[in-house]
Amino acid sequence: MLYFRVAGFVFGIESAKDSALLKRMGNYLPFAVDIPPSKPEGSRRAERPLFTISLDSQIEIPAAKPDKEHRYDLGPDRATLRMYPERYILSIETAQSPEGAAAASSPNCPSKNSMENATTTAAVPLSNPSAATHTEPYSNHPAAVPHSSPHAAPRVEPHAAPPAPSHAPSHAEPHTNHPTEPHTNHHAESPANPHANQSANPHTNHHAESAAGNLTFNLDCRLTAGTSGSGPEFTFFCDAAAKCTAPPRHILDHLLVQAFSFASAHRQTLLIHASTVVHDGQAVMFLAESGTGKSTHARLWLENIARTSLLNDDAPALRLTDGKATAFGTPWSGKTPCYKNEEYPLAAVRIRRAPFNRMEKLGGIPAFGALLPSCLPTLQQRDDMLDGVCATLSGLLASVPVFRLDCLPDPAAAILSASTLFPAD
Repeated sequence: MLYFRVAGFVFGIESAKDSALLKRMGNYLPFAVDIPPSKPEGSRRAERPLFTISLDSQIEIPAAKPDKEHRYDLGPDRATLRMYPERYILSIETAQSPEGAAAASSPNCPSKNSMENATTTAAVPLSNPSAATHTEPYSNHPAAVPHSSPHAAPRVEPHAAPPAPSHAPSHAEPHTNHPTEPHTNHHAESPANPHANQSANPHTNHHAESAAGNLTFNLDCRLTAGTSGSGPEFTFFCDAAAKCTAPPRHILDHLLVQAFSFASAHRQTLLIHASTVVHDGQAVMFLAESGTGKSTHARLWLENIARTSLLNDDAPALRLTDGKATAFGTPWSGKTPCYKNEEYPLAAVRIRRAPFNRMEKLGGIPAFGALLPSCLPTLQQRDDMLDGVCATLSGLLASVPVFRLDCLPDPAAAILSASTLFPAD
């Protein structure tokens, strides 16, 4: 089992192909931790993981019609989130050459010859059973980009799920394409699952591979009995590693972003689509729709504001603890290889393109509306998950200053936002 800690939560990844996985998980290494399954009597009990995920399972998609579907694009890939009363099923359809799996650890895109369709599906049961640092240097140069963002902007199809339920503010800013959707194709079929005994696992369904080369992720989310156990709170299952040497990098990132988000949705923790810098020990998070200036404004701070560094360029985590909001680096930093296992108190800025530079502080519903569009769309499709998102954002607003910045992509905009947030400088 490989263990990692992100935003204070530990999660585990299990696969018989650990060595192949590690070749594609350089962005996770700063977050690696050693959590033994047990400790000698008298010593501190092993830390309880938030979730574990087995990548060697075999899963089948239920034949029952889902209550709701949410469809979107992940760059060249396609995703469908099927929502059942007690399960989420996320399917990712991608096209990849047989050479793709062998080349998946390379930053270069694999050959497009002999393309085959493959589908990866993630299923997330939501029911509760019985009551029982290394950091890669920041660079905005294309050559430094090893893979596509695990949080690229999804394009929602016209037939996608309806908007978020009405208890979200109706005048919040338009929904932002959020950090969850990787889109570099690095995948091919491989031998079938060697773990035939998965059939005995009551948490695992079975799915015969189709001629198109379907893969299925299955995230089976069930709370363990009580709060004193040492096992994970949620157990997820996935067959991605069962059908290839190891999951493609972008698929693995997407899976773990979703798994982390589903598991932490009611634990005052969110992944936010934002570029985040640190200035004098405080995190400043820049939120905006994809392609409208988050990374550009962060770069302007790095170039023009002293004592500033990059924390994360795509999907930092926010967590409320005792009423205080903290920003965390994560393994998911989009096109910029910046994977820092660090945490800082937070301020937030919503950016809009404009022919001028102007900044104002927001409060109440406008502040809430500035944050909600940057939360995962997959958490906003059902009331139970959305309630957790809204509760966390409401708590954040009690301690996090939120601003709106209308700006040009120029140094003056960075100087304006820095002087507004840190007037003592």
